[in-house]
Amino acid sequence: MRIIAAGFIGCVAIATAASAAPPITAKQLARDHARYVGKDVTVSRIYCVDDRDLVCFAMQPGKWLKIVAGGIGAQTASSVAEHVRAECQGSVNLDNPACEFRVTVRVDDPMEKMTETGQGRVPLVTLFARTIELQRAR
Repeated sequence: MRIIAAGFIGCVAIATAASAAPPITAKQLARDHARYVGKDVTVSRIYCVDDRDLVCFAMQPGKWLKIVAGGIGAQTASSVAEHVRAECQGSVNLDNPACEFRVTVRVDDPMEKMTETGQGRVPLVTLFARTIELQRAR
């Protein structure tokens, strides 16, 4: 009984911490990424795929945002995790509406560099994270 209660309390604390992450747009994170280093943030309307690592991507005017995570966090619903693994395989799905999510991530190790695209050279901000929490986009 104590183990169940302790586990339950731990889950509530983790869920509360994830839900307390301030919501920001992908554009805000791409533009002001240094401001959020070491902080948890929630970003809506970002596309995520399982491509060896979990990769989330948002093309914003003037800057692109890429988040690379080692895996899906423990607070992600199992149905969402299964959906990513089944329906969002590979970078071909980076613009698939079924692969659009709201994510919560701790911003670590930002890197910005220019990248070639079909639209010319664009700044790409890449953030690396151990895990990422996913919720279906609303």
